[in-house]
Amino acid sequence: MRVIMFVCPRDDFAPSPELDDETEAWVARFDAEGVRIVGDVLAPERTGITVGDGPSSPSAAIAGFDVLECRDLDHAREIVAAHPMARLGSIVVRPFLDL
Repeated sequence: MRVIMFVCPRDDFAPSPELDDETEAWVARFDAEGVRIVGDVLAPERTGITVGDGPSSPSAAIAGFDVLECRDLDHAREIVAAHPMARLGSIVVRPFLDL
C-alpha cells in the first residue's frame, strides 16, 4: 500500500540541530528498509499559492512530505509514529487510490 504523509508542525515549532539529526536518522532508516520512496521539505506556506474558488477546510501548514510503501495502514502508523515530528505537531497519512 502506497501512502503519502504530510508533516504539519505546531504553530510554535522551532527547528533545532537535534531535530534535524533525528529526522535524518528516520529518513536513513526507512530509506534503507525500502519503505520511504521519496520525500522533501517544503518552502514556507507564504511562498505558495492556493488555486480554486470552492469551499475549503482549514488545514495546518505543511512542512514536508514523504511517500511510503507500507504493508497496510497499521504499518504506516508505526513508521509515522517513529518520525520526530509526530510529537511536535501532526502527520496526516493518506493512501493513494488504487485505480
